Amino acid sequence: KQWYQRRVAITAGTSFKDGLAFCALIHRHRPDLIDYNHLRKENAVYNLQYAFEVAEKELDIPIMLDANDIASTMRPDERAIMTYVSSYYHAFASSQQASQAANRICKVLNVNQENETLMEDYEALASGLLEWIEHMIPWIDQMREQRASSISEVKARLEEFRTYRLTVKPPKTEEKRKKYRLRLCVDTTA
Repeated sequence: KQWYQRRVAITAGTSFKDGLAFCALIHRHRPDLIDYNHLRKENAVYNLQYAFEVAEKELDIPIMLDANDIASTMRPDERAIMTYVSSYYHAFASSQQASQAANRICKVLNVNQENETLMEDYEALASGLLEWIEHMIPWIDQMREQRASSISEVKARLEEFRTYRLTVKPPKTEEKRKKYRLRLCVDTTA
C-alpha cells in the first residue's frame, strides 16, 4: 500500500485548491523556504504557483500540476493531487525517517482541513442569520407602522413581541455569538 493511503485520511480535492496545503507541507519541513504567514486563501493561483516553484527549485520536485487548473476546478483530481503529494513525501523522506515525515504531513493536512471546516461552518451560519434577518425585517416594519385601534389589539401585539423577544430572538443571538467565535477561530488559525 502506498504511504498516503495508509496515513493521510483526507479528501484531497478542496483542501488543496487554495495552495495553502502545499505551502504548509513545505513550510513544516523547510520553514526557511516559505513564509506561510504572508499567504492568503484568496490568492489560490499565486499560492499554488509559489509552492510548485519552490518545490521544483529547492526540493527537486518537478511541477506536475497546473495552478490555474487546480484553482478553477470545482474539485481537483484527487489522484493527481495525491501523486504530487507523494513526491513531497519522497523528497522529505531522504532527509528524515519516513514515518516522521508522514506524521508531520498528516498533522499539517488535518489542521488545514479543520480550518476549512471552520470556514464552511462560519459561512453557513452567517448565511442563515442573514436570511433570518431579511425574513424578520418586514414583520418588524409592520409592527412599527401599524397603529393599534383597541386595547385588546395593543395587548395582542405586546404578547406577540414578548414571544419574539423571549423565544425567537435568543437562539438567533446565540447563533450570532457562535458566528463571532468561529470568525475569531478562522482569523487566528488562517
